[in-house]
Amino acid sequence: MEELLSDAPQHIRGPALEELGQLPMSDLECLWGVSGFPLAAGEASSLKRRMKNPTALDRLAQRAKVSRVLAEARDLGLYEVLGDATSDVVDEAGQ
Repeated sequence: MEELLSDAPQHIRGPALEELGQLPMSDLECLWGVSGFPLAAGEASSLKRRMKNPTALDRLAQRAKVSRVLAEARDLGLYEVLGDATSDVVDEAGQ
């Protein structure tokens, strides 16, 4: 699952992994085959029907979307260096 958020700053990736760690094994098994976001509408609906906590899929998809936008902004030089540095400070404080 971590590779789905590989571009995410730690302040997004950490809580996502923590949330995933609290899901029942059956939900994790449903998510196992997800190779990336966005998912096709039919695939998302199918996964949600099989999950006990379908909102976890929505939250993971939103985090992936935010991470993708931040990565694109960083690549274009639009992402504030201060914001990135703040993420590093949060990373260090959390460890």
